[in-house]
Amino acid sequence: MIAVVRFRAGGARYAVPVSDVRQVRPAAEVSALPAARSGVAGVIRQGGAALPVLSVLGSAAEQVLMLEAGGRGYGLLVEEVSAVAHVDEQNLGPPPDGQDAGLVTGILDAGAELVLVLDAAAMGARFLG
Repeated sequence: MIAVVRFRAGGARYAVPVSDVRQVRPAAEVSALPAARSGVAGVIRQGGAALPVLSVLGSAAEQVLMLEAGGRGYGLLVEEVSAVAHVDEQNLGPPPDGQDAGLVTGILDAGAELVLVLDAAAMGARFLG
């Protein structure tokens, strides 16, 4: 069994390992960043630092999923964090063909829903350099 945080963004369903999630915050706390890199919505205060917030899954968001993976902390705009779930690894399929960055590490069979499992470290490296 693996524990994941499930969420919705851009009309799709996603999950990330619980071990990569630090907290969930309101999207209203994001401050716009002038001349931001594509896919970066702004910054959010976390402790004594201002961490970047990605909007790569869509900008219509109510919450920010605070992630830490690959030695990097950042936020991800999401529409809604829906659950923490324990998933049987037999229900986790291989990553889909057609990716160029390996951001999706697997597909979770959740009955009528298709849930893409994201690699938080790869996402941070891809969009934050």
